[in-house]
Amino acid sequence: GINDVFKLTLAAPFEFRIVIFNRWGELLFESTDCYFKWNGTYRGSDAQDGTYVYLISGKYNRKGTITLLR
Repeated sequence: GINDVFKLTLAAPFEFRIVIFNRWGELLFESTDCYFKWNGTYRGSDAQDGTYVYLISGKYNRKGTITLLR
């Protein structure tokens, strides 16, 4: 029940795009909704435990990693 989804906490909506890749560069998730929620799935199945890269573009540009543990 804690940290079940990856999401941003925003004060106000803005133009936005996020992409999440696995370590081989395969696109797992993409959204232009700044209120997105990624639940760690890919093609309807749970993604493997591991580290994933995210890139955010729009008003703010950010990149980082997500560690997925089940």
